[in-house]
Amino acid sequence: TRYNAGFIEDSWTIGKKLTFKPGLRFEQQEMSGEAIRYVFAHNWAPRFGVIFDPTGNRNQKFFASWGRFYEKIPQDISIRSFSFESSVRGVLYKDPGVNQPAVPSIANYIPGGTISQSGGPGNLTSVAGGTAAQYQDEIVGGYERDYKGYTLTGRFVYRELKRILEDVSGINVTQNLAGVDQAYVVANPSASLDIFKNANPCVVSPACPTGFTPGGGLLGADGQHDGFSNPSRVYKAMELIVSRRLSTNFQVYTSYRLSKLYGNFEGSYRNDNGQSDPNISSLFDFTNTDGALGYQQAAGILPNNRTNQVKFFGNYQWKAFNFGASWLIQSGTPLTPLAAHPAYGNAGEIPVTPRGSLGNTPVTFPLDLHGDYTYKMGETKRIKLLADLFNIGNQQALVAINTWTETAPGSPNPDYLKPGTNLFANPYQSGFSARLSVRFEF
Repeated sequence: TRYNAGFIEDSWTIGKKLTFKPGLRFEQQEMSGEAIRYVFAHNWAPRFGVIFDPTGNRNQKFFASWGRFYEKIPQDISIRSFSFESSVRGVLYKDPGVNQPAVPSIANYIPGGTISQSGGPGNLTSVAGGTAAQYQDEIVGGYERDYKGYTLTGRFVYRELKRILEDVSGINVTQNLAGVDQAYVVANPSASLDIFKNANPCVVSPACPTGFTPGGGLLGADGQHDGFSNPSRVYKAMELIVSRRLSTNFQVYTSYRLSKLYGNFEGSYRNDNGQSDPNISSLFDFTNTDGALGYQQAAGILPNNRTNQVKFFGNYQWKAFNFGASWLIQSGTPLTPLAAHPAYGNAGEIPVTPRGSLGNTPVTFPLDLHGDYTYKMGETKRIKLLADLFNIGNQQALVAINTWTETAPGSPNPDYLKPGTNLFANPYQSGFSARLSVRFEF
C-alpha cells in the first residue's frame, strides 16, 4: 500500500472571546495485490472548530467541531481480493433432466443427477468503477470550566459512518443456492446501487436452467436497484467529566457516559461472530431481496453497545508512598440470536430477530487498587516496591453467552444460551488477582 496525505489549517481569533480553527486534509491510498491495483483517490476531509470564551478570562469555554475522517484501509483486501480470490463463486448443484453444460466432479458426483458448475476459475475480484474510500463524519460540542483546580466538562459526541467499502454480489441466497452466478465486486453498497444485472425468476428450461434469468448477478447496470439496504453505523454519546491534574500530591479523572451504538454495520471487526476481514466481510455478500438474511441488513443495537459507563482513576502521593485506584462500571452488551449462514454455512451470522432482543449481559464493576513505596539510593538510583490488586471484590459476572442458534444450517446448537461462545476462552469475568513486584531504577 502507498498512502499520501497533506493538510492545511489555520486559527483565527476575534478579540479575546472567539476563535475559529478551519482545516482541510487530503488523502490518497493506493492498494496493490498480486493481480489488481486500485487507487482510492481525492479523499477531501474538511475540519472546522470554534471556541467561545464568554468572559475572556480563559477559565471556561463553549466549543464545537465538525470533521470528516477517512479509513486508512488495512491490507486484508490486497492480500485476498486483489491477489487470488475469484470473483465468481463456483456452485455444484443437482438438476436432473436439464441439459446443462456439465462440469462433473467425481468427488461430488450425485448418482442420477447432472452436476454443473456455476461460473468458472480465473475471474479475479474486480473493483466497481467510481468506488471510493470509507469515511465517517463527527460532530462534537460542549462546555468546559476550570474551578478551584478542577476541570468540569460536558460534551456531546455524534459519529456517523456515511460510506462503507465492502465486497458485494448482486444475488440473494435463494438465487445462490439455485446456481446463479455470484460475481464478487469491491464497491460502496447502498440502497441505490445499480452495478449488477438483476436475476429475475423464469420458468426452468434449457434456456433458463436455474429458474432465474441467465446473466443475472453479473456486472452491468440494468436500471434496477440491486437490492441492498443502506449501511449505517451511528454513535451518540453524552459525557460528563471531572478531572484534576497532579497538584498537592493528588490527581483524579472521573467520567460518566451515556451512549448508543446503532446500525447494521460495525466496521472493520465483527463482534457478533469474530470475523476480522476489514472491508471484505460477509455482511453485504448477498442482497436481502428474499429475506433469507433475516435482520442482518436491518438497523438495530450493535454488538459493542454499552449504554452506561462510569470511570474513576485517581492517585495520591504521601512522602515515599503512592496510592491509586481504578474503578470501571459499565452496562453489558446486547444479545441477539444468530442463525448459521444459509449459503456459506458459517455459524453466528444471521440475526433471526431484531438486534438486542435477548437483553444484555450483566453489569460489570471491577475495582482495582495500586500501591508503591520508593526507597531512594542517592540521586540516580532507587528501589520501588509495588502491589497491584485487581477486582478486589472478586466479581465474576457472566460476560459471554452463546447466542448461536445453529452450528450449521438446519443443525440446532445444543449450547444455545449457555455460558460462553467460540470467541471466549473464559465466559466469566476474571476474578481477584494480585501482582507484587520489586523494581530497581537507575
